[in-house]
Order: sequence, then structure tokens, then C-alpha cells
Amino acid sequence: MNPFHSQVDPRSELFAGNRAAYLEQLDQLRERMLWSIGGGDGREKSIARHLERGKIMVRDRIDHVVDEGSAFLELSTL
Repeated sequence: MNPFHSQVDPRSELFAGNRAAYLEQLDQLRERMLWSIGGGDGREKSIARHLERGKIMVRDRIDHVVDEGSAFLELSTL
């Protein structure tokens, strides 16, 4: 098997800029995930508004269509 040789220079300005942009996006994703599982101030208002409209929350809808005791793998909280 031929070895893979990378052309990436982790000391370059381009690499540093891309890394900073990636870390910023990662922080934003983590904040949104925390909010979605209960870490945001506006979350309770959003849930109340959703229920007032007669809608069912997503995980409750899933519970209605998936057989009890069957395996369910959630791939994303968003």
C-alpha cells in the first residue's frame, strides 16, 4: 500500500485561519445543541408556544410511531 503524503502545513496562515473558522463553527454547534436539550432561556417559551398550537413535540411523535421497546438511534439533536 502506498503511503499518503499530506500537503497541509499546520504552521501556515491559511491553516490557522481555517482552524479558527472551524472552532467558531464548532462553538456555535455546541451552543445550539445545549439549547436543544435544555440549556437555553427561550427554550421553555418555544415549547409552550408549540404545545399551545396543538402540536406534538418531536420525540413524542417518534414515541407514537416507533414500537415500544424497539431500538431507535437519534443521530442529531438538531
